[in-house]
Amino acid sequence: MKRLLLIFFVSVLFTAPHGALAGDVVFDEDTTLTTDNGVTVTIEAGSEADSVVIDGNTITITVSGDDTFSIDSGDYELSNDQEIDTCNFVINEPMTVVITTYIVDDNCNGDGGGGGGGGGSATRTSSDSDEDAVDETPDSREEAEELLPVSVDVDDLVKLPDDGDPETQNDSAVYYIGLDGKRHPFPDALIYLSWFENFDAVFEISASDMASISLGTPILSRPGTALVKIQSDPNVYAVSPGNVLHWVTTEEIATALYGSSWANRVIDIEPTFFSHYSAGSDITSAEYPDGSLLLNDTTVYYVNNGEKRPFQNDAAYTDNYFQWRSLIASSEGAWTDYETGFYVTGREDALFSEQLIP
Repeated sequence: MKRLLLIFFVSVLFTAPHGALAGDVVFDEDTTLTTDNGVTVTIEAGSEADSVVIDGNTITITVSGDDTFSIDSGDYELSNDQEIDTCNFVINEPMTVVITTYIVDDNCNGDGGGGGGGGGSATRTSSDSDEDAVDETPDSREEAEELLPVSVDVDDLVKLPDDGDPETQNDSAVYYIGLDGKRHPFPDALIYLSWFENFDAVFEISASDMASISLGTPILSRPGTALVKIQSDPNVYAVSPGNVLHWVTTEEIATALYGSSWANRVIDIEPTFFSHYSAGSDITSAEYPDGSLLLNDTTVYYVNNGEKRPFQNDAAYTDNYFQWRSLIASSEGAWTDYETGFYVTGREDALFSEQLIP
């Protein structure tokens, strides 16, 4: 059964029992951890790990050697970087698992599957969820929409109705419906606004319809628009299609590319989401990364893979949800010598829908 999930991110650090976060953490008895969204997670007695850290709604567990770490079932649902929803699991091999907790509208009954993060996979504690764990990615927009409620289509922006309670947050989360037939959450408003100009297109659906749509990976900042960083790292990165990071190595280069107000483009990304990006080449000269939107004289271009594609008109630009504030006036640089590609004449999934999914 799919459950109604909530995403709400605030940073906080958990002090693990029986030891520091760095070093061995041993749980001599069943221990309850509480994340920022009020979800309680029970660590079973006898569990051992190198570290256990709570950051907002995220629990990061690092296990090495012969340690075994067990999460008990409870009134919550867990989702890790491999998109496996579970209520309980056992880690019995070296790995680091990043788990994001979600409030659910009914209790887990212990029939969840297992999941693991980078470096290995966890062991399932029950086979009842095997069917849910199979990833059957649709081959087309039509197949994706067959998986959705009749009131919802691919590319829709949806949320739950306001419950009138200022203490709850599940009714404020906004989801994008992807070509994979899943709902993908926006971690915060700044990331949302890198894709959309406002919230006018967001509409409400029932809790039952929301629960029937599988949860997908979170949406990241739109490539070619914002610059990104994390609070603990002064480095600023441009993002190219495929969620590839490119370190802008100097402030002078940032100014040359994006103007004196380049800092206004910067979005702080939660550290837990940086794992969804991959590292690309550094930007060591004033050359624009792929995905940039550039204005030369009166023509607007989309730059990608050594090619510049002109937009046929303003409608072709806005039909792909590009925003004018992302446009950069530039008449110099290697991009001006790129081969001119086909005109962008209207909406293209490759420029919008396909880029939303990490």
